Amino acid sequence: MIANRFGLPGLLEGPTSITLDPDGTRLEITEAHLVAVDADRLCPHGCPGRMASKQPVMVEIQDVPLGLAHRRIHLAYPVLRCGTCKTTRRLRPDWLDVTRPMTTRLVAMIEHESHRASTVEVARRTGVDERVIGQIFDEAAWRWQPVAPPLAPRRLGIDEAHIGRVWRGVVVDLDSGALIDILEGRGKEHFRAFFDGLEGADAVEVVAIDMTRAYEEVARECFPGAMVVVDRWHVTQKAREALNTVREGVRKRVGRSAAARLNAGRALLHKRAYELALAERESLNGLCRRHPDLGLAYDLKEGLFEVYDQKDPVRAEAWLDKWLACVDAVAEQAPQFAPVAAMIRNWHGPILAYWRTGRTTNAMTENANGRLKRIHREGRTLDFRRFRAKALYRMGARPRVGILASEILWAWATLRNQGWTTERIVDHLTVGHSPPQP
Repeated sequence: MIANRFGLPGLLEGPTSITLDPDGTRLEITEAHLVAVDADRLCPHGCPGRMASKQPVMVEIQDVPLGLAHRRIHLAYPVLRCGTCKTTRRLRPDWLDVTRPMTTRLVAMIEHESHRASTVEVARRTGVDERVIGQIFDEAAWRWQPVAPPLAPRRLGIDEAHIGRVWRGVVVDLDSGALIDILEGRGKEHFRAFFDGLEGADAVEVVAIDMTRAYEEVARECFPGAMVVVDRWHVTQKAREALNTVREGVRKRVGRSAAARLNAGRALLHKRAYELALAERESLNGLCRRHPDLGLAYDLKEGLFEVYDQKDPVRAEAWLDKWLACVDAVAEQAPQFAPVAAMIRNWHGPILAYWRTGRTTNAMTENANGRLKRIHREGRTLDFRRFRAKALYRMGARPRVGILASEILWAWATLRNQGWTTERIVDHLTVGHSPPQP
């Protein structure tokens, strides 16, 4: 084997010239050719003698970058011809990609990097055209797509995320935090269509949602045996908003200096009472003494938070009913909290389910929404299909097995273990997963 600094078998290097790409990146161009060994010159049909060399094939290929420099190889690989049977062989190297003028390791690098960075960033690192990177990404996403539909988790989170000026539905496994899928829309029809194909829907015990009736209807329809839980953050956030409304009303009717003190005390109003330092507590007490309606609003906000401090569901329900009675008693002094009380009465059962399900929240889904937005910022021009593939690759937990000939047996055994019929497996592995069209 011939040693070379590229580490490519059979490559014999020639001179290297250094120039600049159009974007100013260092570009190394190396002249090289493949050497045919004696074993390559034997005729595959067993003819006597050695095959003669003909005019070599010239091709310019791209290789993985070296540091910040892009690399290209002007490669000449031999063509051999048998003098007896006239058979011609092209000694195309194994490390040269079959469909593109680049090395297979560069293709592997692009597949790996394009799932973790934007197309523009991968193009800058490798010197490959953005359209080619998009094609490689599509092929990799098709190979890595799951062979089986997602399995239903024990605890499921439903939410929506505003991504690329479009609202998308998000489904998350609350036990592991893995993204189950991101839907093209957030309507009931999108969630219903997805849940109809979810394997093991009977295993779902808890569904966490925000206060959206459509999501509650879908959850009760698709998972009749599951308990629907309203996320605690969405409940307590309503109390914060009511407190802020009271603060804004006070600020508008006081002088400029008092308004400045109210603005400075905004952070204190949103803190829990036990989080306040001694100086902060004195400052907040002074603020509430000067503005009694603000002090009442702060006490009501703290009262709702104290409901969620309870660990026993019976005790929590008693505290919640007591808080609702307090809001009714001070309805004239704090009318901003009346809508909060009405909302809690409308969602009384799903709110109390928080304690009956082991204090389940939808925090994992909210975290997934933030990660999805960061992925979208990496490539804002991605269409939904590519964005979904990248999100599932980085955030999903489903088995990613390509539909390749060497893996059909594995896929077959996996689906049979899940109880699939032979006809369904054949349809899923052939019709349902055709490669992307160029």
